Amino acid sequence: MPGLDVLRSISADPRLAGVPVLILSNYGEPSMIREGMQLGARDYRVKSQTTSVQLSERLRAYLPFPIG
Repeated sequence: MPGLDVLRSISADPRLAGVPVLILSNYGEPSMIREGMQLGARDYRVKSQTTSVQLSERLRAYLPFPIG
């Protein structure tokens, strides 16, 4: 199932709607980013433009518990 379809399913399920979603994708087209954000993603990162440090920082910002 494509990632945006997974996000649609998460957003439509009241039990999961509050789960923070960060998209990490190979697709960097503005329309894909816009759609992901409109579907409720908290952030959208393009893999080739995101370092592991940046990804860790974003995850820490959204998780309710400390990591690493």
